Amino acid sequence: MIRNPLSLSIILFIALILNACFNNNDNDGTLRSGLDARPDNQTCIAPDVLAAQPTNIALQPAFPDLPPLGLVLALKQPNGDNSSWYAVTQDGLVKQFANNTNASQATTFIDITNRVYYVANSELGLLGMAFHPQYATNGEIFLYYTANNPLRSVISRFVFNNGQWQEDVILEVGQPYSNHNGGNIIFGPDNYLYIGLGDGGSGGDPLGNGQNTTSLLGSILRIDVDDATPPTTYAIPADNPFAGNARCNNPTVGFNANDCPEIYAWGLRNPWRWSFDSDTGSLWLGDVGQGSIEEIDIIDKGGNYGWNIMEGDQCYNATTCDQSGLIPPVAVYSHINNNRSVVGGYVYRGKDPQLSVILQDTYLFADTYSSRIWGTKRVNSSYQTQELLNPTLQVVYSFAQDNEGELYVLDPAFGSTAPGVNIYHIVAGESSPTDPQPAAMLSETGCVDSTNPTQPAAGLIPYDLISPLWSDGARKQRFIALPNNATIDTTPDGDFQFPVGSILMKNFFLNDRIVETRLLMHHADGWRGYSYEWSYELDGTPIDAQLLTTSLSKSIEGQTWYYPAPGECLDCHTNGSNIALGPEIQQFNKEFVYPTTGRTANQIETLDAIGVFSSALTAEQKSLKLYALDDTRASYQQRAKSYLHSNCANCHQPNEVTTANIDLRFQTALADMNVCDAIPQRGNLGMSDPLIIDPNGTLDEPNSVLIARMESADSGVRMPPLASAILDSQAIELLKHWQVELTNCQ
Repeated sequence: MIRNPLSLSIILFIALILNACFNNNDNDGTLRSGLDARPDNQTCIAPDVLAAQPTNIALQPAFPDLPPLGLVLALKQPNGDNSSWYAVTQDGLVKQFANNTNASQATTFIDITNRVYYVANSELGLLGMAFHPQYATNGEIFLYYTANNPLRSVISRFVFNNGQWQEDVILEVGQPYSNHNGGNIIFGPDNYLYIGLGDGGSGGDPLGNGQNTTSLLGSILRIDVDDATPPTTYAIPADNPFAGNARCNNPTVGFNANDCPEIYAWGLRNPWRWSFDSDTGSLWLGDVGQGSIEEIDIIDKGGNYGWNIMEGDQCYNATTCDQSGLIPPVAVYSHINNNRSVVGGYVYRGKDPQLSVILQDTYLFADTYSSRIWGTKRVNSSYQTQELLNPTLQVVYSFAQDNEGELYVLDPAFGSTAPGVNIYHIVAGESSPTDPQPAAMLSETGCVDSTNPTQPAAGLIPYDLISPLWSDGARKQRFIALPNNATIDTTPDGDFQFPVGSILMKNFFLNDRIVETRLLMHHADGWRGYSYEWSYELDGTPIDAQLLTTSLSKSIEGQTWYYPAPGECLDCHTNGSNIALGPEIQQFNKEFVYPTTGRTANQIETLDAIGVFSSALTAEQKSLKLYALDDTRASYQQRAKSYLHSNCANCHQPNEVTTANIDLRFQTALADMNVCDAIPQRGNLGMSDPLIIDPNGTLDEPNSVLIARMESADSGVRMPPLASAILDSQAIELLKHWQVELTNCQ
């Protein structure tokens, strides 16, 4: 018999605790699900849009009201400035006009006609232009032109100072003949200047420049224009194939005593136009053939592309056709149907949702004389090429790419008086309007309550993440919609593989005001994202959200909110990261309060209990877990790596092709991430000898490019690249403390 009332109280308290614990478990002792059963979802299912997409492209006059510009060979925009275009004319002018369909006038931006050697209907003149990556702050532009007496190619830096353009000649290359001058110049992702030079001209490369690396001709050059030690005008990147040799910068010398350190790749006949893939950093190049074959190459450092041993994929010099060490083209076409001269273009990385279906990951190129446009892309282990368009143009001299990734075609028609010099915007062809498309209004998608679109439909499963993606400080609600009788596969490392028809829905709130809803849909032909913009009553009550077809910036709740275009969703939701970023076991392994039952339960246990997974989870999978930024029970390293995993690893991992070889996935050991005590691969951001992560850095002076990118005010270098206009100060501070905590890189 218990006589002590205090003891009785303790026993009753323990009994209550035990009762609560048992009531939170099923009869077999396993953790109780937060949901009683899997929701019935008959309405929120991704439509099959495969047939709804156009299968071809079209050309649309981009600036029909512009006056004739002259013989335009290139159109350029400086980084981060979409307001204007700069048209390069062969006779020595650069003209500026507004990036507006209704633009009706152009002004002269720079005039170097007095120093350019231009001959009509030739390959001489002002051939290329590049804005310095920091043009907005240093005002530097670089021009490639031919000069005479002696005949040479000149690459110069121009800066506007005291009311006039001042020229600083960077490099001059002697030209034995008047043709095959190349002429394209571009700053690469590494901020080095790349220069394309033909083999020197005539026919068949009579001087043998293509295979002679003691000559600068027949090559792609790569130089550093920012780190020169006077009196030199450029430095040699340390990893160039022949770095350390004496420079080949004397235009009167055809063949030098050593291999030229400026050379990045060689074996080219006339690389007229080429470009870097803005997503992967790969260098795609169209090399003009001799008399039979045109070719497309992907240029690797130190690569020999075969001319004049090879023309395209065929032997040219049959007596010495040794192909050892030569890199073959990824695409070729022959001289039929008036094909005679390839024009390299760009890999499409634009945001047009319909055009993305046709051209995503596709490199576009054309022929000058037939005007045909082709596309080639990698499919499994090979490249596939198809003709995309046979337009009625006179000639195609160049492609252009705007800062949004959209593409243009230039048909200067040999100096005709055609308005706007026939600048055409590449657009999607027509598609059938009767084919199923995502609903124009959110209330009609079946994913929300049609009478109150702020609430999810009954068939959706809510969830939360341990370490979410930063989105300019927005609060988010997240939901999964699975087709009935479909399940989620899981990989050994915890990724979710969603069945066709699945939809992931996310609501964004600023100060408790819903501003955007995004739907990530798994169609039969792949994933695609859609953004819906919310509208409100005058009193601020949300009404409904409308589907956006383009990107949009809008001032809401005292900050600028950016709505991505449909194509931009896949900038972050990459194939290498399995498209669906948040839903994975290590993000879901946390307690969650389920609104429909009011119960708190582990999300993984709940999904497992209601039969969402195709097979039972292993104990190893159930042990996977990330750590929240504010979880003070976890170490700085656990929290920092969790943040990098959720915010950066979608691009920075071995499954994604990027120009920075780092692996920011949580499970990767620190020593294998290639960041600690590692030299930056994409510029120093103006810092002196920084590291990606410096284990000797301090809170005040981190000396870390990774942290500097997170803190940068320059949207062109800031990471993460999207939804980071407002800096994530909590994450930045945490990463600084993690770096200070490091004593080594193990």
